[in-house]
Amino acid sequence: MFFAVIGNNFELCQKELESLHPSRVEQIDDHLILFETGEKAKISQIASLVKRGEVLPFKEIEKKLYDQEGGTKRILWIADHNLGLGFKKKYKMKRFKPVELLHTDLDVKKKGIELVQLGKERWIVQGYQDIALYEVVDFKKPVRSMQVGMMPAKLTHQLLMIGLSYLEKKGKKEKKSLIFDPFCGMGTTGFIANALGFDFVWSDLQIDSALKNKQWREKNSHFSLGKVFEFFQQDCTKEFSSKFQILSKFVPVIVTEGWLGPIVSKNTTSAEIQQFQKEVQKVYLGFLKNIREMFAENPVLVFTIPYYLGQENFLESEIEKIAQKYQRKMECVSDVYRRENQKVWRKVLILW
Repeated sequence: MFFAVIGNNFELCQKELESLHPSRVEQIDDHLILFETGEKAKISQIASLVKRGEVLPFKEIEKKLYDQEGGTKRILWIADHNLGLGFKKKYKMKRFKPVELLHTDLDVKKKGIELVQLGKERWIVQGYQDIALYEVVDFKKPVRSMQVGMMPAKLTHQLLMIGLSYLEKKGKKEKKSLIFDPFCGMGTTGFIANALGFDFVWSDLQIDSALKNKQWREKNSHFSLGKVFEFFQQDCTKEFSSKFQILSKFVPVIVTEGWLGPIVSKNTTSAEIQQFQKEVQKVYLGFLKNIREMFAENPVLVFTIPYYLGQENFLESEIEKIAQKYQRKMECVSDVYRRENQKVWRKVLILW
């Protein structure tokens, strides 16, 4: 049995957890879940888990609270102030720091112990999300632009894991998988895929900015050597060139953020937004047609579409019609991925 602290999107977390083949997933409150799995080694790969750990008897946790590595008294971190002070005194910890459930403290991650409390139960945190990787990908790329959407690195990681779990559903676990992003933008999907040790092929209609980021990425400490990391210029709504024959050697999982449409401001009208959706729909129609013709067998496709806040959204139903035409199974994550002050949110769709 394991526990985890999660963000705001439980449904997206559930989809990602499917890659662990859990026998049970239970949401305790908005940000705390319990789950059972026999694949402990893979838990660290799940991006949805802000903090995580195994549910252990408190006697085992006490041993760690008493322990002093190298004679240095460590830091205790727990949300309950009074309980924290009591534990600090009882276990002779160096100091105590109260913290909110969703927050992470670098001091405690490196030198301390964090406890999560549920009623009378207390569990020790054994791992955290890879914030350092997400920060590098999100904020340290030499070229960034709001014009291409800037898909969050953590969301990319979640979609990648969801895609791999659906590949297993198709019975392809035994074959070597490759991540393919045909709308690569600034390169976020490729950087995450490579950092996690996956082969990757990316393409886009405009490639100058992404090439600059690629050169930076290959010199970065998170870069995995010895993995496919190929980049091509390609309009994915048109027939793919012979350069993409490399994809035939792998079982591809397509993880991408397709075009989000023109930028929406507070002055954008409802009529304009309806037209934006029609324009985005044309791009997906051409893309899905090409994917159908390019592969002898349908690959798994996990992607986002724009969701317009406070407006009629018909794009999802239109893409579902396209999926049915090409005999694809389609699922959607009903919880919309959002950030504060954004007028265009993201909805996650899965075709397999």
